[in-house]
Amino acid sequence: MVIRERRTVAAEQTTAAENADRMAANPLKAMLHHLPLPDCLHHQFTLTGLNLERFLNTLQKEQITLVSARRLDHRTLRCVCRSSDVERIAALVQEKGWRMEKTAPVGIGARIRHWLTRPGLLIGLVLAAVLLAVAMRYVWVIRIVDAGPYQADMAAYLSEEGIKPGIPKEKVDAATLALWLQRRYPEVAWFRVYVNNVTLVVECTQGVPAPALPQQDPGHLLAARDGVVQSVQVYAGTAMVRPGDLVRKGQVLIRGEERDADGEMVPVAARGRVVARCWQAETVRLPLQETISQETGRNQAAYQLCTPWLCWPETLETPAYLTYQLYLTDTPLVGCFFPVWQRRVEYREVALSNGQRPLAQVEQEAKTAAEKKLRQTLRGYVLVEQWMETCMGEDGYVYATASGEYLADLLLDSDGQPSRQPYTPVQ
Repeated sequence: MVIRERRTVAAEQTTAAENADRMAANPLKAMLHHLPLPDCLHHQFTLTGLNLERFLNTLQKEQITLVSARRLDHRTLRCVCRSSDVERIAALVQEKGWRMEKTAPVGIGARIRHWLTRPGLLIGLVLAAVLLAVAMRYVWVIRIVDAGPYQADMAAYLSEEGIKPGIPKEKVDAATLALWLQRRYPEVAWFRVYVNNVTLVVECTQGVPAPALPQQDPGHLLAARDGVVQSVQVYAGTAMVRPGDLVRKGQVLIRGEERDADGEMVPVAARGRVVARCWQAETVRLPLQETISQETGRNQAAYQLCTPWLCWPETLETPAYLTYQLYLTDTPLVGCFFPVWQRRVEYREVALSNGQRPLAQVEQEAKTAAEKKLRQTLRGYVLVEQWMETCMGEDGYVYATASGEYLADLLLDSDGQPSRQPYTPVQ
């Protein structure tokens, strides 16, 4: 036992001497070794010996707190402590007769200390940061967007003006450059020039020529539907109706002629707007009788083996039921790597009988359906007023009529096109 302890002491002395030689050879490591260690840095070590609970009690008396401690076996603990407490723990271990091994820094603090001992890495990071900061002060990419046929000429023009990759950002005046481009390319509607990181972006918006006004022949404007006129606005031609007039579909509302400076009537293409109150009605009928299906309790099941391409057997025998309900249940085959499943087809016999539904329920469903149909027909118009009528027909059906009043331009049909008629002079 004494010989083993002497060998251990000698090994520790040898290790300490080697560490001293390494620190002498590396001044940076020696400087870091003498720096005070913050509490955020951690060390891990393995403690071997008897009565390990006494070790934990000793640390508690010395007010030393472990970050974690895990028992590997009845004589071994693996502990993590603050790096600033390593030397105090090592002194207590040596004093009390335990063995402390495999001491090494862990966590982010160990990585930071490792990186600090590599000056080449630190210098490289500093140089990379400096180069990145310098590179961000220049423009390295010039991107021209939506230039169309001027793409190549615009790139050459920018190069002639000194706008090239590598130009300092402070020498790029985006507003002035946009003005230069507008003067050189008047066909382009406008330019937007800006610097985004290391990219100079030139966005072009091509001009769209204004559409030519349609050339219309002289003609009248007709009413596209029935209604009561509410307002009349004439842009060209002569109004043939006034507010309050009842007009019918196809009636001339604005005649395609007007007086000139000499008082004579000349033909023109009538234009204007005639707003009127119009009405629309939609009727829906629903039967009072309904067919009730009820299962009888008889059923028959069949099975198929199915894939996305075929099923086996391909056809199943249908039971001799007059009417039936069909239920399908697909169950994947467990453990199969292919798309294969078992299909259960169940036929349940049902008996059909005729019954009469409650009148109030049928009327409510008919009203809802009629209102929905009316709103679909008048989609795009604003309903001013709406009312509903229901009645019971002699044929056993409930009729619901939804009527609505809405405002519309009488000159426009359902497609939004004016209803015109060629001009014919009055004889």
